[in-house]
Amino acid sequence: MSTWRLAIDFGTSNSTAAIQLEGRDPQTVRLTDGGDVMPSAVFADAGGLTVGVEATRRMLLDPSAFERNPKRLVGQRVVQLGGTDREVVDLVAAVLRTVTQRASRVAGGGRPSELTLTYPAGYQRARRDVLVEAAERAGFPRSAVGLLPEPVAAVSRYAQHAPLPPGGRHLCVVDVGGGTADIAVLRVTGEAGRPFEVVATAGRPDLGGGLFDLRLEGLVLDAVRAGGHTDVLAALESAAGLGARRALREQVAQAKHALSESESTTVPVVTSGGTATVTITAEEFAESIADDVEQITALTIEACARAGLQPTELATVYLTGGASLVRPLQTALARVVGQPAATLDDPKLITCLGALSPLGRQLREPAIAPMAAPAAPAPAPAPAPAPFTFGVPWQQHVADLQRRQQEEEEHAGRAELLRARFGGDEDAVPESFVCPITRELMLDPVIAADGGTYERSAIQKWWSQCDGAEGGGGGALAPLAALRSPLTGERVTSTVLFP
Repeated sequence: MSTWRLAIDFGTSNSTAAIQLEGRDPQTVRLTDGGDVMPSAVFADAGGLTVGVEATRRMLLDPSAFERNPKRLVGQRVVQLGGTDREVVDLVAAVLRTVTQRASRVAGGGRPSELTLTYPAGYQRARRDVLVEAAERAGFPRSAVGLLPEPVAAVSRYAQHAPLPPGGRHLCVVDVGGGTADIAVLRVTGEAGRPFEVVATAGRPDLGGGLFDLRLEGLVLDAVRAGGHTDVLAALESAAGLGARRALREQVAQAKHALSESESTTVPVVTSGGTATVTITAEEFAESIADDVEQITALTIEACARAGLQPTELATVYLTGGASLVRPLQTALARVVGQPAATLDDPKLITCLGALSPLGRQLREPAIAPMAAPAAPAPAPAPAPAPFTFGVPWQQHVADLQRRQQEEEEHAGRAELLRARFGGDEDAVPESFVCPITRELMLDPVIAADGGTYERSAIQKWWSQCDGAEGGGGGALAPLAALRSPLTGERVTSTVLFP
């Protein structure tokens, strides 16, 4: 049996993997019948954890037992799925275990001699430790596990096909995946042992292909409404329409990719109440995501500023991630950085292939011992109230206040941009864009177990204020028995929100 290595790019929405047999070039692993990309989703039931495409199929059986984006949970300890507390590290381990099993079949059996896990450049030590612990629970000894920042892996892949610029120059990796946008600026050092290093990052957890899908879905629903297909809309919005909504989102995702190559595409909307087919043009799609694309280019400018650069000073810009081929994004980035962004292979696969490239293996970071848990402090009597000083606590308070003000300003700015799309006319805003609780434009829409779409913060606040919430609605979640749907008033069986 030959020796082989494995690299896994555990993504927010999807995961990919590559293997390298002894003496051969790295190759991607076919993780599903449909290709090399597998949903990172997990479904939990009495039989254990199910991962990938099968998890998304089972979601309809019990939405409360389904987690579409387990990577978003890295950093918290426990999540409730199907009424049972599950350790987040076990969800990650289930994904890694499934990917490893499928890679083993491609490699001819056995287990890899080493595993490389890629991670966002902004991950702190605690989150990296979660990935390593998940690998251990998936059956890997810690000595076989290594880590590599995602942008470093991406540049390592590109460097196989084009020489790096001279030392002192800077590169930029724009990684736009299904649920996140991560920008990293790297400085070329010219040193053989470590030819480049990450010097600045910027990112947003709410920008990506999933948001593009949401905008495109809004266009489709607007067209269905304009065509007078009220029976189709009613079926989609009904409690029994979850399957139809899921099928529509799959059609929308396919249409998004088609509009990167074609000037128009058709989207079928199939429901129990009838079928409608609408046509969306590339120009309409570009207009619908213009604000989101602008936010991604702003992140690129921000990362460059943190590195002390103007975007036009970058030597090269590399694109990675499943949403990076969206045409309006490529056009906008080229305008900001003054050059076309480089692409190579399938952008979803660049990171895992780069992790097994000669440069990626050279820069691989071995897993180290986990951080020791801090010892519990000995009980002590409560100290007397300290006099107010302008020390660290005050500074931290001011920093927190400034952060909250900035978040509120960003939220208000995004809302204003969305309103501007409809000419400032509140009556012109499609109902599908409006939260039924706040009656405001949704900026972070989620689907709840009752089938309704809400602003995330609004539905969470609604549940915290239901009768039975601890503290009289002060933010604690009420018991499930006390939670009611804002739409129907009926009891809900789950507080899981997706995506």
